[in-house]
Amino acid sequence: MRFPVLQMDKLLVSVIIPAYNSANVISDTLESALNQSYVNVEAVVVDDGSTDGTRKVVEGYTGTGKVKCYRQENAGPGAARNSGIRFAQGDFIAFLDADDSLTRDSIEKRVALITEAKDLELVYSNYFIKWSNDSVNARFGEDYPDKRDCLVRQWPHGVVFEGCPADIFEIPFDFWTAAVLVDRKLLDRTGPFRTDISIGEDRDMWIRLALNAGKIGYVKTPVATYNRSRNSLTGQDSVRYSIARRDLNHHFLEKYGTSIQGKKPRKVIHEKLSWVYYDLGKHYRNNGMMGRAIGNFLKSIYFSPKNDLPYKEIASSVLPRGLRDRIKRTVNRHD
Repeated sequence: MRFPVLQMDKLLVSVIIPAYNSANVISDTLESALNQSYVNVEAVVVDDGSTDGTRKVVEGYTGTGKVKCYRQENAGPGAARNSGIRFAQGDFIAFLDADDSLTRDSIEKRVALITEAKDLELVYSNYFIKWSNDSVNARFGEDYPDKRDCLVRQWPHGVVFEGCPADIFEIPFDFWTAAVLVDRKLLDRTGPFRTDISIGEDRDMWIRLALNAGKIGYVKTPVATYNRSRNSLTGQDSVRYSIARRDLNHHFLEKYGTSIQGKKPRKVIHEKLSWVYYDLGKHYRNNGMMGRAIGNFLKSIYFSPKNDLPYKEIASSVLPRGLRDRIKRTVNRHD
């Protein structure tokens, strides 16, 4: 269903697309950005030092007048997005990775909410996840907004979360790049993406944007598709990815764990760290490194004692298999 225009067609939206060796996927990405029901859109592609034919593919679209292509030496996704923002002409900025795609009404849905809700500068949305077996599911369920602790205001095209920094701190952990739309003025106040890290620079930005915005819009219907099977860093090097997540969350703990009133931010970050250490423990266990595995499971418990999975992993690691089977049979008889 098409949304009413609401005087929003005059607002230019710039879609920032960092690209590195993306020649085989970026056509689909650009097509999804150009074929929007909301027509006042430009795509700003920053070729981050590609060595394949990425630039040639993108230049094939520049004749439309809606695609700009810039090239820089390889500097990482944060630097590429910063360059794209500098070149962008839009009133609002959206982001899209070179191997993902937008639904046809993606921009229209988000602009509709950001236009109707007074002083709203930041919107994120539900999105689809496409797995390696080609199955697709929505990231969040219908009851997702009801699970937030902050004030929730209903609007025709979505909801708006409001509250003190501690109340909204958890929300940007649910942001995903292609589901975000932000007012250019809020970006200017917040500052650029970090360029000193290669993993998590987006999460760092989402938190800063949310805390500066004070309220956050959410569109319930999915607006983009995250192709989990393509170029996934988690699949390429799970240890590197988990260690980067660990270090970033420790940074968040140091920066926000005591600076924002209340215990909520610290609890949120502790839960994230618990899952990071759990993932590391699973990796080391699967590779026969039991000492490291148990050490990480213990750290997982330290940061979230209510997380029962690391307890089970430790038990299954130290108990003889025969005893584990006997316990399992006993439990099953009592169920």
